[in-house]
Amino acid sequence: ALWDFGIRPVAIAGYTVDTEASWGNVDRDTPVINVAAGNPTPNLETLLAEEIDLFVTITWGNEDNPYEWSFPEVADYERTNAAVPVIAISGSGRADHNTERFAELAASLGADLETPEIQEAKATYEDAVAEFSEVAQEKADAGITSLFMYADPVELYIAYPPIWADLAMYQALGMDIIVPDSVPEGDYWEALSTEQAVKYVSDLIFQSSRTG
Repeated sequence: ALWDFGIRPVAIAGYTVDTEASWGNVDRDTPVINVAAGNPTPNLETLLAEEIDLFVTITWGNEDNPYEWSFPEVADYERTNAAVPVIAISGSGRADHNTERFAELAASLGADLETPEIQEAKATYEDAVAEFSEVAQEKADAGITSLFMYADPVELYIAYPPIWADLAMYQALGMDIIVPDSVPEGDYWEALSTEQAVKYVSDLIFQSSRTG
């Protein structure tokens, strides 16, 4: 997100570096400094050697380790934060609110949010949001429902909208998203067997294209 506001990180780390969509507009030549393959923790020696001033990440709703997205172990976070300040923006809540927080962070890091490019992008975004809301409310009034899920050969995972930042935003804009009724507290999904596939009937199904 910071890249689109004009902030150019000297390196990146995280779980999603091997997922093409997660790079967005970021230059693919930006160094990846994961401590090891499959481990999102940044390499502390590299952070120190490059004299990096700030490590930016996101947090989720995990009370035991809110920094789990970048630091699977709390000790990894504490060790890094002692050497290089770690700052995080929430990945929960609503996506539009989180984007505003990234804009504030970008500005505090020196980005000029008044450039013609950013102002044009903002206007395009706001037009798209307004159009989405108009269509979403129109379809909801007509009784059209949507279901967000991930299906693998063994189970179906029905997304719980309030805890997903993008889906929470879509709901706020008027989209009628089916909310599963048997989600363990703190979980993002209700897991169903293939025999239960018809538990929730919907007009539209959105299937996650997550890795795996």
